[in-house]
Amino acid sequence: MGFSSVVYRGIRLLCRPFVKLDNRIQCKIAQKEKAKEKAEADWGQAFPNANARDAFFARIGVITHAGGGLQGLAYLNCEEAFPYYYEKGNRVFEYDVDEKNGAFVLAHVENGETMDLDGRFSPMSIEKCLDNLKTYPDITVIFDCKFSNLTDFARLIKEYVVDETALDRVVIQVFNEENVLQVRSVYDFKTLHVCMLATDYVQTLQTCIKYHIGAVSISTKALQERFGWEIFEKNNICTFAYTVNTVKTYRYWKERGITGIFSDFLYDSDLRKE
Repeated sequence: MGFSSVVYRGIRLLCRPFVKLDNRIQCKIAQKEKAKEKAEADWGQAFPNANARDAFFARIGVITHAGGGLQGLAYLNCEEAFPYYYEKGNRVFEYDVDEKNGAFVLAHVENGETMDLDGRFSPMSIEKCLDNLKTYPDITVIFDCKFSNLTDFARLIKEYVVDETALDRVVIQVFNEENVLQVRSVYDFKTLHVCMLATDYVQTLQTCIKYHIGAVSISTKALQERFGWEIFEKNNICTFAYTVNTVKTYRYWKERGITGIFSDFLYDSDLRKE
């Protein structure tokens, strides 16, 4: 074997990893382009378009996530946060709901464990939360249930609140069609469809249109990594990004067409300046 052949083979061996890397990059680019083409094709499908954006959800800018954070701590679902954020102008409060020992509690759940406030703050009870709904006629309460069967919880809300004007300011988050049927079997609650990272956006849109669901929530991770979420706005379904804690990030997503955000710390007054 001649010297030139040895050099040529050596160069090929040295370049092989870079060729493989380039092939992988090209493959990923092709996959993204294919996903984008599919998303654009889905957008063009003939859906029974929601004739107008839901006025109830369209007016919302910020949803106070898990009742609002205090002292740099989030996911508190505590009593102390409500008057603080209400005074700042926030009017939409979301709470996590767990089922524990046969009772419903407002608490964040992580890795199957209910968050303990360690005496630093007072847990918000279901009753106190629903009393706020009746006492403050300008607030809306959103419940994020951490259990699969929502029927009993929906029944508890209906029986405790009773007043329809207050019940019409309750929103229950749903993850699938079964959840919608569970909730609606008790009362015609407003629902907000949660889109998980691997959610089929087209199928979710069809569910929203079928059951007159006016809004979806999508994680910022999904918004960044997946094509196709614009299908909701194109069909007049309001979109809410979670979780957004800076005005800069809010502005970024607002410019891209989202309706509003879930936030641990932002005030409604922060966004009204935008």
